[in-house]
Amino acid sequence: MMDFYRAPHILNDIEIDNALIEALLINGDDVQKLSIVQNLPTLYQFEPNATVNRILPKIQQELPGSSSEFNIAAAKIFQTLIQKKVPVNLLTSILQGIDSKDPLVATTWIETLLEVINYLTENQIKNEVLKWAVQKSVPTKSSLYRVASCHVLGRCAIHPKVQSIDVKSTILPLVQSLAQDVSYEVRACMAGQLANIAQGLNNPGLIKTNLLPSVVELAKDANGIVRSSAIVAIAQLLQHLATDTKQEVIIPLFKELCNQSSDDNEPYYPVLAREYGKYMVGLQNILSQPDGLWFLTFFKVLSSKGLGTNKGDSGDPTQGVYCRHFCAQSLPAVTTFTLARVSNSMDIWYSVFRDLAADPCYIVRKSVGGCLHEIVGILGVQCRMIKSDIVRLLRDDADDVLYMVIPKLGITLETLANYGLLSKEASTQTSLEIGRAVLKCHMELSKGVNWRMQTDLLSQLEHLPNCFPSDFIHQHFTPIIFAILGDQKAKPVKAQAARLLLVFLKYNIKEIQRKWIRENLMNRLYLSTSCYTRHIFVKMCESAMNVFSRRYFKEYFFLPLLSYLEDKVSNVRLSTVKILPQMKGVLGNEDKALMQSFDNMVKKLDLTEKDKDVITTLKCSMKKIQSRQYDCTKPDAIAEDKQKQEEEDKIAQGKIVANVKLLEGLGFSSSKAPSESRAPKPPANYPSRTMGSSRNVPSFG
Repeated sequence: MMDFYRAPHILNDIEIDNALIEALLINGDDVQKLSIVQNLPTLYQFEPNATVNRILPKIQQELPGSSSEFNIAAAKIFQTLIQKKVPVNLLTSILQGIDSKDPLVATTWIETLLEVINYLTENQIKNEVLKWAVQKSVPTKSSLYRVASCHVLGRCAIHPKVQSIDVKSTILPLVQSLAQDVSYEVRACMAGQLANIAQGLNNPGLIKTNLLPSVVELAKDANGIVRSSAIVAIAQLLQHLATDTKQEVIIPLFKELCNQSSDDNEPYYPVLAREYGKYMVGLQNILSQPDGLWFLTFFKVLSSKGLGTNKGDSGDPTQGVYCRHFCAQSLPAVTTFTLARVSNSMDIWYSVFRDLAADPCYIVRKSVGGCLHEIVGILGVQCRMIKSDIVRLLRDDADDVLYMVIPKLGITLETLANYGLLSKEASTQTSLEIGRAVLKCHMELSKGVNWRMQTDLLSQLEHLPNCFPSDFIHQHFTPIIFAILGDQKAKPVKAQAARLLLVFLKYNIKEIQRKWIRENLMNRLYLSTSCYTRHIFVKMCESAMNVFSRRYFKEYFFLPLLSYLEDKVSNVRLSTVKILPQMKGVLGNEDKALMQSFDNMVKKLDLTEKDKDVITTLKCSMKKIQSRQYDCTKPDAIAEDKQKQEEEDKIAQGKIVANVKLLEGLGFSSSKAPSESRAPKPPANYPSRTMGSSRNVPSFG
């Protein structure tokens, strides 16, 4: 007899007894039934015909009277089976499960239906799903089902097999009815699906005549949650609307919503702030000069909500913080809009940016920091106006703000240099201010324990040679980075600091300073009495093979690194043995002396080594060497090495060379709409982006 308490472990080992499974489905206890349902995909894999013809029908027969746990498990498995296109009609069972009196079971089956709609055929959509939606959308049904109908209609409208004519004839009447539902939860949910309906209609004329009236009605709804949902819906609909519709309907309607939120302190103004950038981008090309100025001026009002500077600011301060946070996220879009439409009002824009960058709440400053690189790129030559704000953000005392600025710090500095605010030719007062701010940022991070962020900052500082003179870097940054090598820092931080010093070494135009850096690296790392530090030297040499040409590496690093094969600590020998293939790869036919030294050291190690790990790793490295995995004679490798040699020759002559590799792929402009990923979870008293329903009604899908 099959023990279905242990079914997952034995299905692969024994012959499946289908009669026993059917018997357990009828007479077994709940645990046995659950085990069968949960293992349906495996059963189908072993016995597809029996599963489809005998087991699944029996499960469908048992579902109506089964426990909640059985129904929930079946719903999840049915979703998997439909997505795998199992040749059996499970849709009927899903629709029947939705009628369960248990709200949790009904909700689970509804979510299953929403997930599988895209896998259903055209006939199933038209004859079963839409028919179900019609039945459940009548006012006599509970709000749970009417909300579910809204979601189903939205999913069906964008089904690949559903035509525009079907959306107009079947779905649109239900949408218009649900948009006027007595429950604000249903109206809000329907508003959230309007973008899908418009996509399904795919006709600006039909959208204007049949859908737009419902949009306007929802935007003027008496309930704030419905209006919030309508604000999001209109932002999503802009791409589907004709120009005349935007000018005649959307702009006046949006201005009315803005004025209402300003005058009456409406609870939906954080949602308005979140979507504001999308409106500015979507309406940018059709707004007149006065309208453009009005949009910018009202954005200034939104950006100061909760600070007590506006009329009606006595509400929830948390709402004000969220409003300013969303305004900060919208800054890239607002910057693009201002430069394109009202460039003579940059003073208004700057007052908004300045206040948000110095906001008393770190959440708002954090949002500004996250999009700072975009704003600098969009401003272009006008980025000079925000220099003091960049310095202030880099000097911020809140780690969360620095965590948002640092990942894109290199791009920000490169952009400032591209537009003349920084220069690698000469040091200026601006260079001094920004350089000191970067050092302050480093010092602030050094106080904490987030070694990943410290490593990230050091990685971003590889852009410094493109933005500051080498003298400036040598005087202000090099000693600080050397100090990291002697601190009790995490190994990744030290390894990245060593790599950064190699970058400083390569692009320094003065031989005396380059010599000082090389000697200090050798004294502090190579000759260190700490095996931990000597291991960092090995890591540094591995980076040196990428930073420098083969000629430079062989001249200054090859023999010191090779000598570590005789180190007294096995871990140092082990780390050196791991990179032997790369070391062999830098040697050419002309390097006979180095080749002889390499072969002698490897042979000596092979004869004398006693550590098992080193011996095993040496064998693996020798196999890689024999396979010529790191062959330096490949055309790409030769071209890259030639470029590095040319750079080093120019630097040796005292010429300034840009790190072209870091500049590849860097854009100096951005017109993206505000990012949604940085947004914290909205407070419960205004809807999320899905705008599904209130907290009392589940938001499906």
